[in-house]
Amino acid sequence: GVAPSIRGQDARDTTSHERRKQIRVMTYNVHSCVGMDGKLSPRRIADCIAQYEPDIVALQELDVGRQRSGKEDQAMAIAEYLNMEHHFHAAMRVAEESFGDAILSAYPIELVKKNSLSRYKNLSYLEPRGVLWIKVDYNDFPLQILNTHLGLNANERLLHAHELLGEKWIKAPQCEGPVILCGDFNSMPSSKVYKLIQKTLRSVQPNSKHMKHKHTWFGRYPVASLDHIFVSSDFKVINVEVGDSYLARLASDHRPVFADLKILM
Repeated sequence: GVAPSIRGQDARDTTSHERRKQIRVMTYNVHSCVGMDGKLSPRRIADCIAQYEPDIVALQELDVGRQRSGKEDQAMAIAEYLNMEHHFHAAMRVAEESFGDAILSAYPIELVKKNSLSRYKNLSYLEPRGVLWIKVDYNDFPLQILNTHLGLNANERLLHAHELLGEKWIKAPQCEGPVILCGDFNSMPSSKVYKLIQKTLRSVQPNSKHMKHKHTWFGRYPVASLDHIFVSSDFKVINVEVGDSYLARLASDHRPVFADLKILM
């Protein structure tokens, strides 16, 4: 992929061995690649991502083969523009049309699992939700990356968060070594979901009152922090930012959030 070589020429004053342990991870709800101006453009989403040179990108709300977005495979289009590998998971499928989440990587990846989160009888009318789990071969370090997009119902979000943290996903035997859980959790830092996940993994955003969480939604003047990156204790968080470029303000109704992480091994 393109990204590693760009980052490889980085002016960071670290040895190549140390640099090999540093990784930039992004999560981004792309709103079917429809921007704040109503324009549909996977290319613009890719350009926005490219500005920040992430190694791994978790994307939510992608259309694949949908009439409304010209039947394009948005996940593949963005991955191709960025010269990255990708996997897509359709959380929702109707005939030939899919809607879901993807993970893109500048490093070799392997699909571990993709599946729906449970449908609860009394909440079965809600849009289905899913999880995509891949393993990244990052300079011979295996990294487990999970991407999800939780729903709009608070009870369902909490049930799904418990499921994510259980033996099907985060506590699965093969989920070993460094773990990163990204996504649009539709949950504020004050929420039960956020606090529950924090018991197992930790948010890359600082938790002190002096350092407010950076907002990722809505649009040009974000008011809420809904998109999160949680990591296992195998990482040291070097830096966290929310994209604030012209493109980042325009390309989707969410902003991309990314973290520079150092693998502690």
